[in-house]
Amino acid sequence: MSTSARRQLTKGAVGSGATGNARIAGKSAASSAASGPTSSATAKPKGAPNGVSKRPLAVPPATSRAAGKAVTSRVVSNARPTTRVQAASGTLNSSSTSQPSRVTKPAAPASTVKSNPGGDDLLNAAQTLAWSFMSAKLEDEHGKAEKAIMAAFEARSLELDAEEEAVADARVRYETEQLLEFYEVLSHKEAPALRAVTKSFLQHEARCSDVSRKVMRLDNAPDYDLVFLHTCNLLLVLIDEQLESASRLESDIVELPDVFYQEPSRLNAVLQGLLSMVRSQKDTLLESRLVVQAQKKIAYMSLELQSLEL
Repeated sequence: MSTSARRQLTKGAVGSGATGNARIAGKSAASSAASGPTSSATAKPKGAPNGVSKRPLAVPPATSRAAGKAVTSRVVSNARPTTRVQAASGTLNSSSTSQPSRVTKPAAPASTVKSNPGGDDLLNAAQTLAWSFMSAKLEDEHGKAEKAIMAAFEARSLELDAEEEAVADARVRYETEQLLEFYEVLSHKEAPALRAVTKSFLQHEARCSDVSRKVMRLDNAPDYDLVFLHTCNLLLVLIDEQLESASRLESDIVELPDVFYQEPSRLNAVLQGLLSMVRSQKDTLLESRLVVQAQKKIAYMSLELQSLEL
């Protein structure tokens, strides 16, 4: 190997610091040196004595220099990035050893800070599906409850129809029995007395109503005079007559045969009602008589005052 090739290999190994680049440079230098016309080895002839050797053949300077420059440029260009990386790493190592390490949390990018509309849509969709499921479940349960209630109503209506039919039959039977009993009572031999009492009651009621209307008209009299006194006297006579009629009717009702007062009979309640009405009318006639007497007294005093003034 020539001297120039050795120098180039030395420079490449020192400058690069990388094994791969040095190997590439060595191969390039070896190939360029081998392509030269002469060899750097010393050729010793067979017949030459020891210590005597021929002068080595010189490599053309132009060819050696050109090859050296090419190899140098290649090695330097390949070694520069590695050197810079090593220098940067060395600087970082020195700064990390000299200063305490500070751990800072990197700021979140702007894209992560913004709201995610897709997430809101998913949340809204989940809520909508939940509400839809709940509403569908409630509607289903409502339908089931409505069907159960309607079925219960229909069953109860059928039961009520059956009960009403039974009650209607019993009512018709009861009314028929009561009517037959009433006809039997009317066909009894004491029935004429009952008819007379009923007729007397109706006449007495009509007279009492007429007397009550006449008594109420006394308040509308224009003046107290002799005509007013005459009207009061007539009303008192009518009231006394109706009181006597009420007493007779009451005694007739009480003196009816016991057959009409039997408890199961319908006539018992009717006769008891007639008796209570006759007694109430009697009390009304007594109150009406007091009113007429008071009006008569007022009219008499008014006529006396008029006579004194004259």
